[in-house]
Amino acid sequence: MEDDDIIAQKQYIHTAYKSTNECNLVEENHTIHDTLHTIKTFLDEYKLSNPATKRRSTEYHLLKSLNDKYPEVIFKATDKNIGLAALTLDNYNNMVMEHLSNVTNYKLVASDCFQRTSLINELMKKYDALTNPLYESSYPFYLHEIKFLKKQANFTLPKFHCLPKLHKQGPLKGRPIAGAVNWITTPISRILDLRLQDLLHNEEFSCVLKNSQQLVSDLELANSFLPNDLEHFYFITGDVQSLYPNIDTNLLQQLVTQLDFSLERLVEFICANSYVEYAGRIYQQLNGIAMGTNAAVSLANIYMALVVDRYLKPISNVFYYKRYIDDLFIIWKGTLEDWSWVQQGLNQLNPTIKIDFSSPSKYTMDFLDVTTFFNPITSTIGTQIYQKALNKYLYITPESCHVPHMFSGFVKGELTRYARLCSNVYSYEHIKQQFYQRLVDRGYSRRFLNRIFQTHSWSTRLREPHNRKQWSPILPFVIRYSKRKNIKRVENFFKRMEDSFDDYFSNPKLMLVYSRSKNINDLITSSALTRRQIQLLES
Repeated sequence: MEDDDIIAQKQYIHTAYKSTNECNLVEENHTIHDTLHTIKTFLDEYKLSNPATKRRSTEYHLLKSLNDKYPEVIFKATDKNIGLAALTLDNYNNMVMEHLSNVTNYKLVASDCFQRTSLINELMKKYDALTNPLYESSYPFYLHEIKFLKKQANFTLPKFHCLPKLHKQGPLKGRPIAGAVNWITTPISRILDLRLQDLLHNEEFSCVLKNSQQLVSDLELANSFLPNDLEHFYFITGDVQSLYPNIDTNLLQQLVTQLDFSLERLVEFICANSYVEYAGRIYQQLNGIAMGTNAAVSLANIYMALVVDRYLKPISNVFYYKRYIDDLFIIWKGTLEDWSWVQQGLNQLNPTIKIDFSSPSKYTMDFLDVTTFFNPITSTIGTQIYQKALNKYLYITPESCHVPHMFSGFVKGELTRYARLCSNVYSYEHIKQQFYQRLVDRGYSRRFLNRIFQTHSWSTRLREPHNRKQWSPILPFVIRYSKRKNIKRVENFFKRMEDSFDDYFSNPKLMLVYSRSKNINDLITSSALTRRQIQLLES
């Protein structure tokens, strides 16, 4: 077994804790106090000479009080980031209960304070039994993980909520979300995810797609192996029906245990203790894995790889196959009759996996945010940006309370994404013009945009992403951004102060970090119902 110190360096868990009297303590006469005092003095002077621009308090308070004034209306962010939606409370409740009333997937376990307290106490005993080395002969955690687990406290039940699927035709459906960001499974899930990430580098998981850029790079490489005749080549995409709640957890535990026996109890604990709260009631998820838990994506990738990928990869007619969690992309080289047999076999692999496949296309196919197509002139595969018809292009406006460099940064980043996903300069220039006009419509000045657009070109895709070669500790100083003047002066000050920490850290990077103010979405949406809304549902 590797030394714990070496493992700790490889698997260090980054986390943030609330300030307490016991953290970051140094002696009163320590020289670092002089450095911190210099920073505090500068910031105090800066804030006095550059007062914050205040919000228009009337609009702010009106938005903040919407839920109190109109409890019968609920505001939710929509699935696929289409925008905000307003629903009647009854309609939203029906959307949620469509999931929670499914006795196959959920069970009501607590509906009053007594049941709630008993349940939490019982779950905490399970957590202590798993994380306390005194209770266990075969302890599944390393030394650095024990320290991390000991610092966890004040767990809160995940709030169950739904995102309306406005992009789907037919009756309104909701995507179930359980934000397990501070539940008893969270620290276990974070440790499990770190360990699974190492396993996912194995050849067995080579079909897992990291992002759209990897897809484009793969297809450009595949062009070298394409024949001149593309008559029997087809694009095919697939989408697994409700993967997360339908995963067979018993099979999942078996598959993970085959990869690493030490992970068995971690997976078992996470799957067995998926609880959510809605309208004052607590439900246990009986099947699948919670979408909000940290290891959900890694577990889903392993499940799909060892069930679906194992079946597809050896088939000789599969010219190219990659998968992004539950979305499949296939280039089929063969007859449609042969494909129909493979499609039928895929949907018979496991009763929990049902895949909706697109009709095979010889010409073009949309996948993630990319449109792929066969170029009949060059007999190659090309790519360009795909954007949904319902996309409202609700980019942040110039009046938004963001740091100035954020505006130019997001514009440059989007242009670079376009360049990397467009296989030819013509597609890039076309989407670039559309992006320019959409930004103008959102209130950006042409003068500001021209400085960026005139210097950005399709050749940006050839540049390698910048990687920091030497690891450096980052020391973040967090302040709330509020459109103060001369903000560049503060950033320059922090750059000059980096040398002051050389005695305490190796090659430190002092970073000024801005916490954003609440936006409209934060003010009027919430994952949990208000007390008044719960009362309305009960009446």
